[in-house]
Amino acid sequence: MNDQTAEKMTEQTLQHIKQYRIVERIGCGGMGEVFKAYDTVLERDVAIKVMHTHLLNDPQNKDRLMREARSAAKLIHSNVVTIHEIGEDTCGHYIVMEYVPGTPLSQFIYETESIEPERAIKIIMQVLKALQLAHDEGILHRDIKTDNILTTTNDQIKILDFGIAKLTQKDTLTAAGDILGTIEYMAPEQMMGDDIDHGCDIYATGIVLYQMLTRHLPFTGDSPVQILFNKLNEEPIPPSKPSEPNPLLII
Repeated sequence: MNDQTAEKMTEQTLQHIKQYRIVERIGCGGMGEVFKAYDTVLERDVAIKVMHTHLLNDPQNKDRLMREARSAAKLIHSNVVTIHEIGEDTCGHYIVMEYVPGTPLSQFIYETESIEPERAIKIIMQVLKALQLAHDEGILHRDIKTDNILTTTNDQIKILDFGIAKLTQKDTLTAAGDILGTIEYMAPEQMMGDDIDHGCDIYATGIVLYQMLTRHLPFTGDSPVQILFNKLNEEPIPPSKPSEPNPLLII
């Protein structure tokens, strides 16, 4: 039985994780699957992130998952998804998080004909305030993008997935030259595997703002090398200049 088959069986048979009753699978990322669940003790909905089965044999990945929870648990903020618990069960390591019914900003942009600058600024200010708290704690998100920002009622947002967050003072797990994140949103120094600081999150937030205003990305290409070249050498079309949005460029 290969790892992919095992994971599909896990998804089909996973019904409980301790006191949490699995309701449905709601997402999947590089580190694990995310389920909506019901906490039968505290009687509330939660989200549970379970590490992929094929990663469990690597102690470094377990450590990274633990670090995700410890890092994010420090961030008590209205615009950051709250971490409730971390544990281990027959399914492996898991993180229990606040369940946030909302729409990814990527979907929100696609479904909204246009976003007025004032509205975009209201959203982006919430991202920046949450990031300021994280940076004050020495935590970098490293993967700010529209898929990792949930929009809820009245344009309130929640930042998801500090799964590849880096503790700026105590990071010994990321090897030199590792690239973690999403290419289109990365600062050039992050793409090149150089040392990074909070500026990489600010850069990515700028990409998100540009995307909200224009419905497309400022830098694209057929390969990471081409995207990096464009970032270093080209100027994006100013958001104030009318252009035809290309939905295929919306990440």
